[in-house]
Amino acid sequence: MVVAEEPDRRNHTMTIVFPMICTLPLVPGSGLPIVLVPTAIGQMLAHTSLGTAIVAASTRRPLFAQHFTHWDHATAFLALCLMAGTFTGTAAVEEFLKGMPENEPEEAPMAGGSESAPGGPWDTEARMGTSRSWDHL
Repeated sequence: MVVAEEPDRRNHTMTIVFPMICTLPLVPGSGLPIVLVPTAIGQMLAHTSLGTAIVAASTRRPLFAQHFTHWDHATAFLALCLMAGTFTGTAAVEEFLKGMPENEPEEAPMAGGSESAPGGPWDTEARMGTSRSWDHL
């Protein structure tokens, strides 16, 4: 009788843990634009699947058992990842990315002076000793 209760207890624990882990990618994914949410959630679930598989392999969990194992979780996470990928419209994501401004660094003055000033912190000629700023040494 005790042997039959053990898989039921493990299944109950795993069925509580699995939905809790599935909701974790929703937290950072909820802050993204709606077009990117399925893609982000799918990628996070793929990483969760990989991490769960690594845990299962490193702890030498059996692949087949009478109860849910980490391998079952990894498979379910991967299935959810693929399901999230079906809702990803690549054309919509490309349109969204085309509308984004180019990621060019803004020119802000440095604390020690302007980066274009001779002898400034980003003056490679000064650091190599080929500039007039090093003549006084």
